[in-house]
Amino acid sequence: MRSEPGNGLYPKTLCTIKQDTMRISYLLLILGFISCSQSINDSKNTQKETADTVIVKKSVILNNSGLDELTSAFKNQGESYVTVTGEDGSIETEINNINYSENFLNYQNELNHYILKTTQLTRFLRGQEGQSSSIKVEIFNIPDSKLISTIDTESDDISFFTEFYKTGKYGCCGAEDYYELTSLWENETFLKFNSKYFYIEIPNARIHFYFGFLSDARDDKNLILGELYFAHSIPKSVSGKSIISHDFKTVNKLIFKAKDKELYDRIVPFCPSMTLIKNKEKDQLIEYPDHQELRLWSYNNWKGLEGININGFKLEFSNDTIIPVEIPIENGYLFGEPDNFDKIIYIEE
Repeated sequence: MRSEPGNGLYPKTLCTIKQDTMRISYLLLILGFISCSQSINDSKNTQKETADTVIVKKSVILNNSGLDELTSAFKNQGESYVTVTGEDGSIETEINNINYSENFLNYQNELNHYILKTTQLTRFLRGQEGQSSSIKVEIFNIPDSKLISTIDTESDDISFFTEFYKTGKYGCCGAEDYYELTSLWENETFLKFNSKYFYIEIPNARIHFYFGFLSDARDDKNLILGELYFAHSIPKSVSGKSIISHDFKTVNKLIFKAKDKELYDRIVPFCPSMTLIKNKEKDQLIEYPDHQELRLWSYNNWKGLEGININGFKLEFSNDTIIPVEIPIENGYLFGEPDNFDKIIYIEE
């Protein structure tokens, strides 16, 4: 069948094409609008994420800056190491350890915090008892990092109190451990002892007494069983300072000797049993792992050494029996004798 002009078929075809073209254009317009909207949303999200990231980074920077300001006042460092040398039966180990601590100390009548740098060098031979150990302690003022004191000691251990420090040397081959108490800033040893020390406090008077027995002083030739050290810690004040410091001083030393060689050989060659003695029931006796403490409430707020009279210390030497000895404190000194050293106490059954 042939189509002729004017029969209506040709105009209808053009109309259809126009409609299709409009539909396509409309569809493209919608797609363009959606794409634009998505781009705008993506842009907004990107901007938001970028803003959040900037804020977080700024916060971290500020925190780090504050931390730097806090820690920049003091900084120190050291190197720890270990070396093992030798072979077969002669192997030596050397260990160098560095430790930092913050301690509360009384320096020039002012209590404050200080940084302590402790360097300990230890050497020992494998398979053998004993060791060689040296300790160096550097004390720093925190605000300006100034080194204010240095301590050098041939010791295995060291610990600190507000105005003195304690050093220890471990006993070898069954021997007792040896200790010293030393004033912190003067570096003067005021007490020597094995095993433990004994401490008396006069409450609210700032008066302290120290006992220490040294069995290392044992002497076969002279029948010496040991020595007893007695020390004071007496308060001293400085004009314009609210904090009181102390003078540490050894004031008495007793030498214990056996009456004869037979008795000497029977007495155990270690520290005797020892204890502080209460003056009144209200006094307080406290046991610690490294020392014994007696708080003399019966002399609460006492002024000066005059009038402090007690049977303060008891020793018990052991053989097949117990030999007790009591040591009196009179007017703040052993037997009332100021600065009396090498007083001999004979031990007999």
